[in-house]
Amino acid sequence: MNDTINITSDLTTLGSKVFKPNGLTKFSYFDEDGRGVVPVIRTSSLSKTPEEISIDFSDCVIKRYEGSPTPPEFLMEKLFPMASVSILAAAGGVGKGMLMLDLALNLACTTASPYGSAFGPRVVQNGSVVLFCAEDNQEELHRRYAVLDPANTRNHIDTGSNKNQIYSIPLPNKGGAFPIIEQDKNKGFRASEKFKAIKTWLKSLPNLKLIIFDPIASFIWGADTNDAGAMTFLMNTLQDLATETGSCCIVTHHTNKPGRNSQGRTQEHETLEDILHSMRGSTAIANGARLVYVLSEAPKAIQDKVGKALGIKKGRHMVYLGGVAKANGIANKEEQYFIRDEETGLLRNVTAQVKEKALKNKDLKEILRKAISDHEEKMPLTLTGPGGVFQRKHELPVIFHEYTKRDIEDLANQLLRDGEIGKYAKMGSTKAHYLGIKDGVLSRGQVSETQAEIWYDVLLKPAFVQAIFEAEKIGQPFNKAGRSSPWKRKEKLPSEFHHLLEGQLRKLTEDALKEKSIVTAMHGCEKNAQWLCDPQGPLATDPESYEFIKGSI
Repeated sequence: MNDTINITSDLTTLGSKVFKPNGLTKFSYFDEDGRGVVPVIRTSSLSKTPEEISIDFSDCVIKRYEGSPTPPEFLMEKLFPMASVSILAAAGGVGKGMLMLDLALNLACTTASPYGSAFGPRVVQNGSVVLFCAEDNQEELHRRYAVLDPANTRNHIDTGSNKNQIYSIPLPNKGGAFPIIEQDKNKGFRASEKFKAIKTWLKSLPNLKLIIFDPIASFIWGADTNDAGAMTFLMNTLQDLATETGSCCIVTHHTNKPGRNSQGRTQEHETLEDILHSMRGSTAIANGARLVYVLSEAPKAIQDKVGKALGIKKGRHMVYLGGVAKANGIANKEEQYFIRDEETGLLRNVTAQVKEKALKNKDLKEILRKAISDHEEKMPLTLTGPGGVFQRKHELPVIFHEYTKRDIEDLANQLLRDGEIGKYAKMGSTKAHYLGIKDGVLSRGQVSETQAEIWYDVLLKPAFVQAIFEAEKIGQPFNKAGRSSPWKRKEKLPSEFHHLLEGQLRKLTEDALKEKSIVTAMHGCEKNAQWLCDPQGPLATDPESYEFIKGSI
């Protein structure tokens, strides 16, 4: 049976009762009762003539969905999904463009920054970025980069093993913005020829992780942003781009500023939903995105709360409310608090600091004490060094993730002075530098170096081998060395490996190879490569037929 259906321009294949009337209305074709045949008009909205359209559903049977699904990928921890369209919505002057530039720097200039961007969560991807800036010219972009990146880290990308790039395209210097969609001769919509050419270029870029259109309204020509049909087609066109490149596509969009009530007082945006509902244009814009992140000047109650917690003076345009107002999937939907940096003008997420100040010092010490206790049997924490509380703070409760080195080590030292925790050696070792609680397993001498080795062999190493297998299954295998090695792409490993150093991940790789739990294989596309794989997997058994997904090499 042939699973491919070719839709031709011979409309008689749809039934002899279909005909085209004189004159053109919102429908292209009508049946004999005068009812519009919607599926026919919609084929013209796909930027192809009916003769070119081919539909193949043969790979969509239920067996395609067997086994464990691939977990969703994000640009940052649970924020901005990959291969999807997201929206950053705020009123003019809030600082959407600066946030996007800061995100671009974090993404391209570091290897999964442990400090996070101004948004707050840790950046877990590392790659190239393309920004289409419709409102900022080249000089303005230069000034902004100079403020955001005084250390000139942007000048060190595209060198050595870091082959990332940031394409900041000042459209005012390039003839102005271009339309993403345009009307066709049948009054439907299609992707513009300029956008098609740009899409082809974007698909050619290696390791592209983020595409930004700032603001999206500048890329909408000849269409009403209140037209649900046009905006649905726009968002679908952008989703196609995100899917085909595998990158995260973020568009910035304007919201309306708070209005005034009958007494002339400003009606504040009290919640994230209030800000979402103030977005300009059709609701189809928000509905067409996988995630919508909103920002607005915070209502007075939140300004007071943040000001009191951080000891800052209140003032206009200083404290902002933000967060995920809409998400189709996993996301942190808690309200986030931002303050404006007086030197750079950039908004920075201070939610963790505000929550911290709301807790008493003794509560924070108890949270840290429990975390230290939880780590005793597996991989105990130390005060400083590679295993220190600061270096491994992302294994601790989220409230500590934004802590400085000084703050978190001071808190641990308070626990040491209070006798709540101590420094202990493992059995068989004289190094008393592991942190443990009073009367805990470390203090009783019940954790040995041998136990640590058992944990390494029984838990950590098998989890590492399984991660190698999973990467091979999805067409993104790790390499024994170089930019595709586990230590260069450790953000692709499960979270328990994120704090490990390069030497530790090298040891895991070498041990697994020595035991032949994994093997290396070469592939026709890169004869010198040594790809890590399952000894019984497709890469080892049939390397020439193995397919890498685009951008994985």
